[in-house]
Amino acid sequence: MTRTQWAVVVGLLFFVLVVFGILLYQLRVPEQSPTSPPPAFLLEEEAEVRTGYSIAQREALRWQADAQLSSVGIVWDDLGPGGILKRDRWTFEFYSPLRQQMAIIRVVNGQAERLRTALVPNRLPILPLELWQVDSTQALQTWWERGGAAFVQQHVPVSISLKLRVEPHGTRPLWIVTGSSSGQHWVVQVDGGDGTVVQ
Repeated sequence: MTRTQWAVVVGLLFFVLVVFGILLYQLRVPEQSPTSPPPAFLLEEEAEVRTGYSIAQREALRWQADAQLSSVGIVWDDLGPGGILKRDRWTFEFYSPLRQQMAIIRVVNGQAERLRTALVPNRLPILPLELWQVDSTQALQTWWERGGAAFVQQHVPVSISLKLRVEPHGTRPLWIVTGSSSGQHWVVQVDGGDGTVVQ
């Protein structure tokens, strides 16, 4: 073989080795799996705020005929790798414009319990129910996909809180979903009307 032919053979061998090396590397590097879904117990019917709202509303109207929903909240504590969670229950805050009073009502096992009432000097914002389309499970799913899953994997235990209220200086319902652990927090805000993430 001539020197030129040897150079061509060596060049082809080098090219084949490079391609083989790239293929081998790709086989050894595992593909990143998509974000795992939230634990099933966080998405059960019990976690849906609308399930308890109608129950709380009946109790609020017994309290004051003009009672209107102002905010909703819940906190779940001690979420760990085993999925153990100390459950709280949804609490609903209602406001009576005529009485200038607020009432906090909790729903437990399908029963409403009025925790307390109080005078409030400033009018509380009223949630626009006609704009409220996104339930708590969708807001939680968005938080999970927008960094919440990674936060839970990196911090043990974690508390997760959900709050639905009127956005500051606005009129739309806003979900604020927060993961907290040892002073660290991961917060995602979700529009309660169309489900978009609010920056």
